[in-house]
Amino acid sequence: MAQRVMMRNVLCVMMAFMVASAPYTQAINCNNVFGRFIPCMNYLTSRGGGNVQQSCCIGVRGLVSDTKTSADRKIACGCVTTALKSFPGLNRENALALPGKCSVDIPYMNVKTDCDTVK
Repeated sequence: MAQRVMMRNVLCVMMAFMVASAPYTQAINCNNVFGRFIPCMNYLTSRGGGNVQQSCCIGVRGLVSDTKTSADRKIACGCVTTALKSFPGLNRENALALPGKCSVDIPYMNVKTDCDTVK
């Protein structure tokens, strides 16, 4: 429990740093992206996976709606891959499974994704 609270606090701090450093001309930024995943934190930090809450899938589908252009998807990819690399408490296997559990296509839920190739 304490680890999840700490993880959420770290995520909030990282969101603040990324928002402060994001150019204002972008249609989407890491704050938008991370906000969509907040309802998913229990699933993303759990060890065994399991069921995904409906509110999580609503957020994930919202991210897909928010990223209509290639540029938006590249930005979102950078936010997601940075978070996956930066927070050891995030379960990468759960992150990979999340789009399928929510019936959406998000090809950049992997730390190995080259965001420059995202279309």
